[in-house]
Amino acid sequence: MLKNRTLWCFVLILISLGATYALARGQWVEWINHLFTAGIILLVIAGSYTVIRGGFFNVFARGLKQLKPTGRSRSEYGFEEPLDGTGKEERDRQRKRQAKSVAFVCLIVGLADTALSYVLIWLLL
Repeated sequence: MLKNRTLWCFVLILISLGATYALARGQWVEWINHLFTAGIILLVIAGSYTVIRGGFFNVFARGLKQLKPTGRSRSEYGFEEPLDGTGKEERDRQRKRQAKSVAFVCLIVGLADTALSYVLIWLLL
């Protein structure tokens, strides 16, 4: 479904432009405002994905677990479950690839919306 990220970026930029223009009912200032807001929301989504996948919260939680004495040895941290051969690993990899593609598309569309809002402000002045 998400094989061609460039095509998805282009299509979603057009959809975003059309939706924000329709929401603004053709008024330029409102359109700029809606474009900027949509762009920032998409950038927050892409940034949240990057922070979560970067492992910040995992490291933070692991550090808190090590500070709290639980009776478990420190060597128990870091072991992964063995592969079970059910295909779950492939589904997880595919889901991660799709999430990465969605984050990339959100980043590009958010940047395009935000940049276009700045260009339109400059043109109105």
